[in-house]
Amino acid sequence: MEYPAAASLLYLVSIAAQCHENNRDYCRSIGDDSQPPWCLAPAWQQTSALEGVIHAINNPYSTPEDSHRSWLEAKVMAGWVYGEVKDPAAKTHPCMLPYDQLPDEQRAKDRIFLDTVRKMVENLPATELAEPVPPPAFLHHQEERQP
Repeated sequence: MEYPAAASLLYLVSIAAQCHENNRDYCRSIGDDSQPPWCLAPAWQQTSALEGVIHAINNPYSTPEDSHRSWLEAKVMAGWVYGEVKDPAAKTHPCMLPYDQLPDEQRAKDRIFLDTVRKMVENLPATELAEPVPPPAFLHHQEERQP
């Protein structure tokens, strides 16, 4: 399957929102009710999903491990560290581990994320595809707004 290098910002945000909601549904199915709906998710969380979508589109053959590595690198750059509890104020997260150290139920989130991106990109109108998509400028300023 061929994947485009990019899509318009509107489509990227729509894909990120769907990825977030799929992740939220999965988390709820395993007893984690901590994920707010997309419309109530803080900017840092929406930005993280959008960055994941951009990475997946620009790296169409990436694996769930690649996706996690990209997420982990972005979190480290933003000052996040491992913690047993996800705490945005303290910037701790229990998934701040190499992919092979994550429990299977956490690895599933990376698979779900990539599957969602790929299915949605596959269904994009051809007129919405472009080469390549740089992250929107506002992404570079989201960490400054994070609590």
